[in-house]
Amino acid sequence: MTHAQALVGKELETFQKRIGKNVKVEYKVFKAGPAEIEAFLADEVDIGYIEPIPAINGFEKTNGEIKIIAGATNGGMVLVSRQGLNIKNLGDLKGKKIAVPQFGNTQDIVLRFLLNKAGLKDTTKGGNVEIIQAENPDIKLSVKYL
Repeated sequence: MTHAQALVGKELETFQKRIGKNVKVEYKVFKAGPAEIEAFLADEVDIGYIEPIPAINGFEKTNGEIKIIAGATNGGMVLVSRQGLNIKNLGDLKGKKIAVPQFGNTQDIVLRFLLNKAGLKDTTKGGNVEIIQAENPDIKLSVKYL
C-alpha cells in the first residue's frame, strides 16, 4: 500500500474496525498497479487501492470478475523534476530521462499520451525521451544524472 488513503486507514485501523475482529486484515505493498492485478489474478489479494488503467485492464481481463468499487483520488499523480532542470512545457521533456514505477501503469500510460500530444516519443520507438522503469524509492537515483 502506497496510496495516502490506504496508509491513513491502516494507521487509524479503519479497515480492521469496519471489517471486524473475526477477519484479520493483512497489508501488502505493490510496486504499481500491474503487479497488484497479478496478485488479484493469483487470489493473493481480495481488495486494494490501484490506479485506474490497471484496474480497467484487470476488469477487462477477468470479464468483470475484478470489480471497481469506487474512486479514491482525483488528480493524484504529478510529474516532478530535480532542481534546476527548468521544465516549463511538454516540449522541454525532449532529451530527458523519465522514470515510472512500472510499464503499463497509469503514470506510464499518461506520460506516453502526453509525449505523443507534444510530438515526442520514447527512445524505444525511435524518439528522444527515455522512459525507464524503476522501483518507487529508486526513482530519484535513476534519473539523477541526466
